[in-house]
Amino acid sequence: ILFNILAVFSKGGGADDLNLTPGQGRLQDIGRIHAALRIARIAQGGMRDALSLLELCAGGDRAATEALVREVTGASSREQLAETVSAIARRDCATLFAIVDEVVTSSRDISVFWQDLIAFYRDMLVMLSTPDAPRYLDLTVNEAEQLSALSAQFDRETILNHTKHLENALAAMQRSGSIKRMCAELALIRLCDPRLDNSTEALLNRVADLERRLALMAAGNPIPVEQ
Repeated sequence: ILFNILAVFSKGGGADDLNLTPGQGRLQDIGRIHAALRIARIAQGGMRDALSLLELCAGGDRAATEALVREVTGASSREQLAETVSAIARRDCATLFAIVDEVVTSSRDISVFWQDLIAFYRDMLVMLSTPDAPRYLDLTVNEAEQLSALSAQFDRETILNHTKHLENALAAMQRSGSIKRMCAELALIRLCDPRLDNSTEALLNRVADLERRLALMAAGNPIPVEQ
């Protein structure tokens, strides 16, 4: 099953096209579908990258699972990314600081987490932009439902504005001598408090938010209370 999944996602062929060495033969023992999907996503069509990840995950005595793949690659779980976005929507700075602390204290590269967060925002933008979003998103049914619920808490203007701030923070993290944790925390605070941003994009975002609130009032729906 694993090799069939990898063959599909890597646009290779069947398992016979992999040409595994005898030492790589034990990779055939990896039967976890979620681990295979995670590896295929990270490899993004690269067969060599997929095989390298497979070797890393199969190099020890631990069973190959999605959690192991995330640990080896430093990737973030969908649950943690969803928790981050949900906290941003609630403007819950305490939770966001706790998430950043968890990433840092677990010896993970926060810039990798940041890239995963930007990708999550991209998925939300796709979800809001087309009714056929599941066709363009590599997600399970549950993940798609979770993404749809989170996307409904934003409008496209907000997502685009947040993505710009996230990309700017990532660029700052990659500068020599930068303190990545500080870059992340400052960016998250800015996302939680639009008043700290006086750019044109932020102004348009506030107008869009006002329009959304007026629409909720007209429909007789409760308006979210800002924290």
